[in-house]
Order: sequence, then C-alpha cells, then structure tokens
Amino acid sequence: MFFFRPQLFLLCLLIFSTSGCQTTRSRTQQSGNETLEDPAIQFSQDLTFLEPPSQRRLTDPRFRNQQPTSEPDSLELPIIKPLEVKGDIEISGSSDINPLNDLIYKRFVKEGYAGTMSANGIYSNTAIKLFCEEAKFDIITVSRPMNESEIATCQANNRQPIDFLIAKDALVFVVHRQDNFVKNLTFPRLREIFQAENWSDVNSNWPNESIERFLLLPGNFLFERFPNEFSSEEEPIINSLNTNFYKFYQPLSQDLSATRYGVGYISYPYYQSNSKSLRAVPVEGHLANVKTVQNGDYPFVQNIFLYADLNQLPQKPQVSAFINFYLTHLDQEIDKVGYLPLSEQELDNSKVNWLKAMGIEN
Repeated sequence: MFFFRPQLFLLCLLIFSTSGCQTTRSRTQQSGNETLEDPAIQFSQDLTFLEPPSQRRLTDPRFRNQQPTSEPDSLELPIIKPLEVKGDIEISGSSDINPLNDLIYKRFVKEGYAGTMSANGIYSNTAIKLFCEEAKFDIITVSRPMNESEIATCQANNRQPIDFLIAKDALVFVVHRQDNFVKNLTFPRLREIFQAENWSDVNSNWPNESIERFLLLPGNFLFERFPNEFSSEEEPIINSLNTNFYKFYQPLSQDLSATRYGVGYISYPYYQSNSKSLRAVPVEGHLANVKTVQNGDYPFVQNIFLYADLNQLPQKPQVSAFINFYLTHLDQEIDKVGYLPLSEQELDNSKVNWLKAMGIEN
C-alpha cells in the first residue's frame, strides 16, 4: 500500500529543483554563432585568478599612478661660503672650456669671493704637460683624461692628479643647412666621405659635386679616441683633396656655414650656436643630444675633466673650496655654454671624489 508522505515529496522536489538550477548555471548560452559564458561562472573564474592586493597594486592599471616614484636625492656637498674663502687660484686648460670656468668664477665672486683667479686658454695636451712636468696651475680643465704616462710624470714631480668629470661634449658631423640629401652616416660611409672626391662617388644618388671638408688639425681626438669607428689611418684623410684644416672650431664653423656641399665636425656648443646655418647628421641612426649622449647611443662623445693636485689641496683650501662650488653649481650653469650635462650618477661620482679627497666619509 502506498502512503503519500508530504515531507518526503517536498524534500525530493527541493533536491530536483536545486540540481536543475546548477545544471542551468553551468550550461553555456548560445546566441547565434557566439558562445557566452554564464556571468556567474565568469565572475567566479575572475575571482580565482585575482592577485593578492599588494601584487595587484603593481600590475593593475588603476593603481599604477599610486606606485612609489621617489628617487634618491642628488648628493650634496658641504656648503661653501665664498666670502670666507681666502687666497688666489690659478686655472688653465682647453680654451673651449674656459667659458664654463668663467661662469662658475663669476658666480663665486658674486657670492663674495675676493681673491683673484688667473685663467689661461690653451690646448688640453699643453695644459696637462705644464701641470705634470712643471707643476703649474692649481686646476686644469681638459677635454680628455690623462693617460698612464702623464699620470706617472705627475707623480714623479710630486703631484698626485685627481680628476672630476664635469661635462660631456659630442663631436657633431654637420653639413650645410640646404644639403638635405645626407640623411644618416654609418661608420663606413664616414670614412668614404672624408676620402672621396665627389658626393656621387659615395652614393650615386647624391649630387655630382666635389666634397669640401672642414677638419681640425691632425692629432685631434677624433683620430686618437675613435680610430676604429672613423679611420685607422690619418694619412688618406689628411691628403684628400679639398680638405681645410683649422686650429679652432669657431672659424671652421663659420667657413662651413657658408659652403654648399661641405662637411665637417664641430664641438656640440659650436653646433648649437650655428644650428641655423648647419644641419647635424645622425651617426648610425642617432643625433647628438642629452639623451643619446647619456645613454651611450651616440658614438662620438668626449668627457670633460677638471684636474687638481691631491697633495696640494690641504695647503690651498681655496682650491678645494672652488672645486666644491664648481660641482655644486655646475648643473645651473652648463646649459649656458652648450655642453651636455652629466647624469645625476656621474655628477654624484665626481662629488664623491671630492669628499674622498677631503677625507670625508659619504
């Protein structure tokens, strides 16, 4: 005999309805040719793969602007009061760097320095020679580092050279502003341009015009520092037709600015002052600028150094004070003379050199 039990019926009905709901929720929904996952299931999957809050803050675009962005501050040297600095300073070096020295010196005087500073503009090689061999000058600023032989000569004369990197310069290859057929220069093409007779000899699509070359006198750092990139031999370039040599960049820049189908190289500050009449050409796809020089993309870069005698600094506190002042205010003055600034790390390294020279722990 069958007895109807309402409680059992309700229990079965509840189980059946629950099972049916689960089946419906897990089933995909067809909409034409598109298959859509049930929103509840998709939401559950999203929750399953969420990163921890700390990690999500690093990757979720909504939180990117909230990530810590603080960087360490630039190193600060002890404050120098020029009004309290006594004694004269003798500085010499490359004539191209003298404008920067002059700006720093004028600022030093403006803030109270009452001494005198004699400044002589000569070649870097000559400045190093006089500094090491004849113990002349308290400070020299030069466009290259001393080599091992020069350091040994200094030490033999009881001078211990200490260097401070202060700026960067780039060798900019330039043509006349109207000569826009030269788009980029590779190292092999550079060698050809400085030896070929006509532009069309280098590239048949270029004008059949003679190449007029403008260079500094032989022995400059182009051949000394970059022989593999530019040319391993000076002789073919020196003896090339239509090649003009100069002692200084200023007359070179002026003559090249007035010459169609001319090509040459100049220091970055001189390019900036002549950019209306000269056009810089990329080398290996890179133009000279702050970014390409600091990250190493531009190949023709020279470092500018300030040298002093470590043994002399205790006897001449005015020299160490001026170097401190120089490094402290360098970034505020360097743009005025056209040189390329150091990266923050490079400038800090120079400041650390000063601290070590003074026996101060960083």
